[in-house]
Amino acid sequence: MTTKTKKNAPASLVKKLSTKTIVGDIADKTERGLYKIYGLTAGVKTGSTQFGEWTAFVGEFEAVNMETGEVFNAGKCFLPEVVESGILAQLSQSEGVKFAFEIGIKPNDSVAIGYEYTAKPLLAPQGNNVLAEMAQDLLALA
Repeated sequence: MTTKTKKNAPASLVKKLSTKTIVGDIADKTERGLYKIYGLTAGVKTGSTQFGEWTAFVGEFEAVNMETGEVFNAGKCFLPEVVESGILAQLSQSEGVKFAFEIGIKPNDSVAIGYEYTAKPLLAPQGNNVLAEMAQDLLALA
C-alpha cells in the first residue's frame, strides 16, 4: 500500500495520537501498513482505566494515515506495545527520544482481536542507545 499525500493539506491538531485516532476501527485484518508516526518524546504519563494500565508519551508527534494521507499532530501519543517498551527503555536513560515507525497489522488468530501490530523503524531511535553502541563495539573487534 502506498501513502497518498494530500497536497498542502494542513495537519489536524488532535488531543492524542492513537491507532483509533489515526485510522479508526480496524475491520479489515489483512496484513498491511496503517500509519507512519514520528516525533520526539520528552516524558511519559501513566494511568489506568477499566480496560487496564496505559502509558502515553508526551512531546511533539505527527502521524500520517497511509491510506488517506491525512496528517495528525498532537502533544501526546499512545504507541503499540511492539515499540513502546523500547522507547521507554531509551527514555529512562536520556532526556528525550526521537523515533519514526511505520505501524501495521498482520493476522493473528491466537489473540482476541484477530491481529497483532507490526512496526518497521523508519529512523534509528535516538537517545542513549546501548544496543547500537554495543554493535559498534563488536564491529570494531571483528
